[in-house]
Order: sequence, then structure tokens, then C-alpha cells
Amino acid sequence: MKEIYVSLDPVEISYIQAMLAEQEIDVLVFDQNMSSLYGDNGLFPKRLMVVDEDYFMAKSILDNLDLNAE
Repeated sequence: MKEIYVSLDPVEISYIQAMLAEQEIDVLVFDQNMSSLYGDNGLFPKRLMVVDEDYFMAKSILDNLDLNAE
């Protein structure tokens, strides 16, 4: 698995997931529940992960979305 994006913004995370799902790229969200463990303070960014085979396609899609991809 490779990290393709990190964000504190849940709307941005959902948007990217939807864009990648349209291209049939499965995305896992890591650290999704970390903030809730500490009072849902939003201090822990969520990480989007894809399998190695989908990494370059996912990065290309993110670049076309004009986001600050990692």
C-alpha cells in the first residue's frame, strides 16, 4: 500500500475517494478514527492509501484534480 493523499478535511477526503472510485481504484482511509479517540478535535490527518498497482493512476487523477498531492 502507498499513501497518495493526507488531509484534515473530511469533505476533501470524500471527494477524492469518489473521484478514484469512478476510475475503479479502491482507496483505504487510514487514521479515520484517531480524532474520535481524542474528543474529535480534528488534529489527526486522514491518509488515503491505494495498492501499489494503482498508485501511478491515482496520482495522475489527483494531479488532474489540481489538489496538493503528496
